[in-house]
Amino acid sequence: AREEAWREIAASAHTAVLAADVWHARGKEVLAEGGREKEAEEMFRVASGTVERSAEGAVHGRALLELGKLALERGAVEEALSRYAQAAKDTWPDQGAELLVCTGLALEARGQIEGAVKLYSRAMTLPEPPKEAYHHLAAAMASQGTLSDDQTDRIGQYFQKALEMGMELTPAAVKHLGAKHPHVMRAAQIAEWRKAQGD
Repeated sequence: AREEAWREIAASAHTAVLAADVWHARGKEVLAEGGREKEAEEMFRVASGTVERSAEGAVHGRALLELGKLALERGAVEEALSRYAQAAKDTWPDQGAELLVCTGLALEARGQIEGAVKLYSRAMTLPEPPKEAYHHLAAAMASQGTLSDDQTDRIGQYFQKALEMGMELTPAAVKHLGAKHPHVMRAAQIAEWRKAQGD
């Protein structure tokens, strides 16, 4: 019954973009429930297809972004990069910050660390840089072998900034900063508190 209600809402939308937005929103909701990735993927496909059929060259960037993320999760790197390239044709209120980070992750999965570093760095220059840009830039830089003292310091600053912005603690951050670092200890305490709250 609930799915039928969503279908009716999408069908009654005044424009293809609004109908696609409904499908995208429902896909995100289904994805958040966990274990229903295939259903969510189908909803994102419907959202994307609805806009593509409405006008030549039109895309639903947010649906394509989600399709790319799902593709990357299952190891389909080239499909993810293709989805992200399509999504880049859309207009992004955040100037594509999340898209830059996701594309960087796909490039890393392909072994193109330098390309990923460039995208994370670009995301960090935006008016509202995402915490993931700082974290993934630090992790990518740290993975490149022997580092100068300056590079080590910058990596530490990026991990700290990501944690200050609310990034969850990761093994890469702990390894670089150390378990006794104040930012690491604070993030660990927050994680424990959230776990206790059932978050």
